[in-house]
Amino acid sequence: GTGLARQYGAAARFLFGRIAPALVPLMKPFFHAQTLDEAGRNLARMVTEPSLAGVNGRYIAGTKEIRSSVDSYNTEKQRDLWEESAALVGLSGAGC
Repeated sequence: GTGLARQYGAAARFLFGRIAPALVPLMKPFFHAQTLDEAGRNLARMVTEPSLAGVNGRYIAGTKEIRSSVDSYNTEKQRDLWEESAALVGLSGAGC
């Protein structure tokens, strides 16, 4: 597995390790759910596929390029995110 739940309690580890993987096929029509193997293949494809060389700033779900969420285009939310993030890491005077 991914090890994402390794620090969780026994019930959560069981959920992530046994139940969640069984639900992936059921969730596919509604989400961009992938098995570990599919995610690995898709990531490797993005790195090695010659047709993707030099592609950046794109949102890819699985094997398809898609638009990011509507909220990601909201400049006010972008500015708020930048300012809050900058404050959290101690940056000052650098706005977007």
